[in-house]
Amino acid sequence: MLEPPLYCDLNITRRCFLHCKMCYMWQRKWIEDELTEKSWISFIDMLGDFSGNRMSINFTGGEPLLKEGLFKIIKYAVKKGFYTSAVTNAFHLDKGKIHQIMDSGLNNLTISLDSLDKDVHNSLRGVDGVYEKAVKAIDSFSRFCNTQLSIITVISNQNLDELDRLVEWMQQNNKLTSIYFQAVTQPLYAPTDENWRQDSRYNFLWPTDKEKIYCVLDKLIEFKSNGYFIANPIKQLQVCLLYTSDAADELDGVDL
Repeated sequence: MLEPPLYCDLNITRRCFLHCKMCYMWQRKWIEDELTEKSWISFIDMLGDFSGNRMSINFTGGEPLLKEGLFKIIKYAVKKGFYTSAVTNAFHLDKGKIHQIMDSGLNNLTISLDSLDKDVHNSLRGVDGVYEKAVKAIDSFSRFCNTQLSIITVISNQNLDELDRLVEWMQQNNKLTSIYFQAVTQPLYAPTDENWRQDSRYNFLWPTDKEKIYCVLDKLIEFKSNGYFIANPIKQLQVCLLYTSDAADELDGVDL
């Protein structure tokens, strides 16, 4: 008998309107075969029977706020006893959706924010104005909703120099509860290529300065050790350091 997992990502929709450099989902021509609201609710029932409702469910995509019936699905999951979260680029996070989120009972909302430099964030996300939307959403959300709010940041060569500043900003912002870091990988939905880091289409994302990588990741580990609100466990940050510094062979000795 296997213990049921404690965490589940639900790819609630594959639709997205951003042109992110880290994800090529927007380039794919998807067949309109999304599960209906009724189907998702049925799935959550089965998930509850399997896990005993002890699992955390994260609603993701695509951009989950584009999914019709999303808030009814979240509300049902909350009623079943699941801890719920969702990730959004915040472009469509207006007052109406904020009130719907609060009514749904969602436990945590995470907003993608890769940089405090609007040009860097907008460039990485491929749409002008997405930085301004994210920052405005953080302010509006805290004024209208008591749901926990956090941010997620993809570590790449484009923002490596400012990750510590981003953590300090988050730590001093009483509207936010935490920041989670995700290491850059080959862009999602791009053709699989083991040598993607040398590919001219993607290599601008990959950190190449090893000294800087060690300096920055050591600083994040120090922040975490000193009680900063970084959601990643220290071991995960250590693995991220090995991965981004091209020392993946050392991962065999890391107890996860």
